[in-house]
Amino acid sequence: MTLADLTDPQAVREATGEFDRIGREAFLAKYGFGQSRSYWLVVDGKRYDSKAIVGAAHGFQFPDRGPLSREEFSGGEDGAVARLRALGFSVEWERTAAGQIGGMKSPSVWWVNQGQTYTAEHNGGFIWAPLHSKKGVPLTHHTAVSLLHPNDIVIHYAKSQIRALGRVLASPTVATRPDSLPADPWSKDGHRADIEYFDLAEPIPLQSLTDRPRGTGPFDRNGAINQGYLYSIPADWAEQLRTRFLDRWPAGSPWAPKDHWLFQANPSVWDLSHKLETWQVGEIEDWSLSRYRSEVSDGDDVVLFSSGSDGGILAAGQIVGGSFMRNRPEWREDSPESEPAINVRLMKKLDQPILRDRLKSHPILKDLAVLRFANATNYRVTDSEWKAFTAMINRPEPIDEFLHWALRFAIEPTFEQSEVAYKRQVFARIHAALNLLGDGSTDFPTELKRSFGSPYNLTNFRVHGPFVTWASQEPDAVGKAVLANLWNDTVPLAERVQAFVDVLPDYVPAGTGGRLSLASVLLGALDPERYPVYRPTPVDKAVALLGIDQLPEPAGERYAAFLALLDRLIERSEQLGTPLGTRLQAQSALWCVTSGVPYEPWTAADRWAYAAYLRGPGNSPLDAAIERFRQETDHTEEKRLTAEQQRQRMESMLASDSLAADPDLAFRWVSSGAYGNIGGAKARLCHALDDGHTDSIVSFTRRLLYSNERTADVLDFLTEDGPGTEGMSYSIAVKLLSIAFPESWIPYFTTFGGTGSLDLISRLGIPSPDGATPGEQIVNANDTLVAALRPYFGDDTWGMRRFLWFIRNHGITEVNEADALATLAEKLYLPASVLEEAIDLLDDKHQLVLYGPPGTGKTFLALELAEFLAGPDAVEIVQFHPSYSYEDFVEGYRPTDSGAFKLRSGPLRRMAEMAQSEPDRKHFLIIDELNRGNVAKIFGELYFLLEYRDRKISLQYSEDTFGLPPNLYIIATMNTADRSIGLLDAALRRRFHFMSLYPDDDGFSTLLSRWLSERSPDMLWVADVVAEANRRLDDRHRSIGPSHFLKSGLTEKRVAQIWKHSILPYIADQFFGREKEVDRFELDVLRKAISKAAVIERPEPETDA
Repeated sequence: MTLADLTDPQAVREATGEFDRIGREAFLAKYGFGQSRSYWLVVDGKRYDSKAIVGAAHGFQFPDRGPLSREEFSGGEDGAVARLRALGFSVEWERTAAGQIGGMKSPSVWWVNQGQTYTAEHNGGFIWAPLHSKKGVPLTHHTAVSLLHPNDIVIHYAKSQIRALGRVLASPTVATRPDSLPADPWSKDGHRADIEYFDLAEPIPLQSLTDRPRGTGPFDRNGAINQGYLYSIPADWAEQLRTRFLDRWPAGSPWAPKDHWLFQANPSVWDLSHKLETWQVGEIEDWSLSRYRSEVSDGDDVVLFSSGSDGGILAAGQIVGGSFMRNRPEWREDSPESEPAINVRLMKKLDQPILRDRLKSHPILKDLAVLRFANATNYRVTDSEWKAFTAMINRPEPIDEFLHWALRFAIEPTFEQSEVAYKRQVFARIHAALNLLGDGSTDFPTELKRSFGSPYNLTNFRVHGPFVTWASQEPDAVGKAVLANLWNDTVPLAERVQAFVDVLPDYVPAGTGGRLSLASVLLGALDPERYPVYRPTPVDKAVALLGIDQLPEPAGERYAAFLALLDRLIERSEQLGTPLGTRLQAQSALWCVTSGVPYEPWTAADRWAYAAYLRGPGNSPLDAAIERFRQETDHTEEKRLTAEQQRQRMESMLASDSLAADPDLAFRWVSSGAYGNIGGAKARLCHALDDGHTDSIVSFTRRLLYSNERTADVLDFLTEDGPGTEGMSYSIAVKLLSIAFPESWIPYFTTFGGTGSLDLISRLGIPSPDGATPGEQIVNANDTLVAALRPYFGDDTWGMRRFLWFIRNHGITEVNEADALATLAEKLYLPASVLEEAIDLLDDKHQLVLYGPPGTGKTFLALELAEFLAGPDAVEIVQFHPSYSYEDFVEGYRPTDSGAFKLRSGPLRRMAEMAQSEPDRKHFLIIDELNRGNVAKIFGELYFLLEYRDRKISLQYSEDTFGLPPNLYIIATMNTADRSIGLLDAALRRRFHFMSLYPDDDGFSTLLSRWLSERSPDMLWVADVVAEANRRLDDRHRSIGPSHFLKSGLTEKRVAQIWKHSILPYIADQFFGREKEVDRFELDVLRKAISKAAVIERPEPETDA
């Protein structure tokens, strides 16, 4: 599906029609688009978000293919705008105010290709483009000059470099071609914008922009420069460019690094809140500068703080100019005749101050210097604190945040039926029953009781049950209370409700909440749209989320206030352009928001944002983990910069030109521990380079970093593990992505397994991301973590990595490791004591053999335990067999493509080297089927090292001194049906602990029954059949293990297949030459046997005799 497929203007009109019907916010949420920032489709005088309309229109034209997602096409001049104009629609450009303190217009960022005109335009302080081309047609990249706004930012590109940064000084005009430009006979007039140029002392070459957005703005799909003049560039990439080259932007330029400050006012001396009554946004006032005179500079950001126990942040501003001396203000009596000051332009007044108590509860802002020592006027603010400020200052009003989620629920296709329609049905049934009371019908008590039956769920039975009893015993009293009084519209609502609550008999549970709920249900029977049901718990939660005062205590006043709250929500939703509808619909949405249960189709990011909204700051496992991380680690700026230097060096090596020049050097660096260790994947990559697979590695890297393919699709290519994947793995791919896209990819390279990012997401209480394929899971896991951690770390993805490693190694709290072990035990259907014993044995000798009959899950347990203790990227598995040798396991010579021989490390030596490179982390080597190989021959001189981990010896081929590091652990498995442990030599047995896994061992004997009772309870008889078969085999070394039946969706047919084709052949081997014995193990025979045993054991029923 592509943008070019959209050819039907009627599809666009249908999309705008739906936009009008359901409202803007609902439309954008339905199709997954954000609000337009620049371009607006105009139809019949109405404005629509252009990109969202195009995406939805594709679905109207092609219902079988569906709408385009926002990731599938561009919304700018070369994308949605061009398509809409081609279809005959009008598109306007207007930059909206977003993302900047003060609600002032965020400057757009533009890219101008100047080439030979750069010198003339630079010297003249302008850019200029003709009104039309040689053919008399206006070109969009020329008319773009007319779209510039004052203070917009221009990137000046010439001679393959970014040469200068510019600021637009005034609105563009139509002007004749400047004399300094070459003459063009076809256009004497053009668009001109005056620009303030800031020259870069060190220009930025194009090849350094490895993350440039291909197919967007000035870049074609290959990343080359388009042959045009002026282009807008995406705000997110502009921000990446700004932050990446912070040291290049000239002083005074729009992107010059800024400092951040907090200025405090003492209300007993100078009242800031009073001053803000007359100080207007955009106006400049001077402020005392008692500290940092030489550091506070033009353009710096500042928040304005009022001191005192009930003080807080009242406004935000920007520094103008430098410091100066001012005469002593009249209100400052004890200072010299003059004092230093600085000018501050007011950028934003806060409607609601951010009070001191709220700052103290914030995970980042609680450490503000002004909260720790208050006797100063000027304070420095860190980058992370400033980002936290802006997030709070620009946060929507509580009612708008609440409505965001209310509308998210309300636009779901099932909302009307599941949340609203059934209530109308319930109210109609109650209304009909109460009408019978008015008619004097004797059917009233029966029908009233029936009306409170299914699907009624609006009140607890303890509330409406006694009411139904009262109605059956005293119908006249109920008729007066409800029909004559509660339904009497001539009496004020609050009085009616209070009178009804007061007249209820004593056996109706006391308390405002329950009785008011009942009153609201009976009012809803009169008119459900006017009188929706009240329930105390969701209303109290909504009041807290909205930050408003508690509703009045008397029942009548409380219900009237509840209706007023719903009316306010409806009014505000109409102002936002997406009306909630009636009170009943608003109440239903309120219940949904406060329920804490997201809709099933929501993405993981939506679920996380919803959960975070309900929690509020400082109340999640993530908040607790962040707090512990900050207390127990030293994540300094110096360490971040060291990592960033490593990343930048590898990024330059992976640039397209450098990659072609010396790929081997680039990937040797990638395989190193610089910017994060890739664990066992290092050996795979290095061996592939040694074996001559460099071209395929480069090809894959280009696809991953530079193609237009979806990242998830490229990652899924690795799943095939075929040609072109040599040397690559998921962890290497994630490292490449984190090097190339540091703002959006965390350098945490493990996704799956016990310590992968998916596991950490679960541990941190973050909703699990979606993903149908491994590639989608990797991408979504990373995006979920970035979204969750950005409020704490900003764009510091290295800090995010260090945090994830901290959680991986230390847990969220001190008890988390035990909880995690219990979770693993639950997953494996084993007692935690079994895992604890295995860990104790590993800690003692570092080598452990799991032995038992086939099908007991030895290999699975070994892998799960190893990945739990070390992570999947620090685990490697090998399988011994009769032809396996020392050369395969430790080291040996192997042929190369050239016909020579080269000494290659085997898995044991590779894992030892990996463990040595990460001494603070455990590493595991799993040896499957240990007793199928010639163990003494395979291990050779390594027997010695298994016992003496602190010694080194010379190896057989390389003669290098080699030792086994203490953080390398070995878990081996062996089947007792193949060969008994007694056949292993004593030297090996002395060096390993041995742990049995027999079906009748404690902890294993009930494994299958526990699994079946949870997963397939109808198949629980299978556990009895297996136990009976093992009883008849009477040889625990040859028992039938549970693994054969640990399968999802187990059915009788599937069990019969497994028994016939797996179990019976295995049993026949045990009774070779005695085939008649096998008949005793037929599935039907065993089932009859356990059925008969059950009858015999069943106790006789008791009788009266």
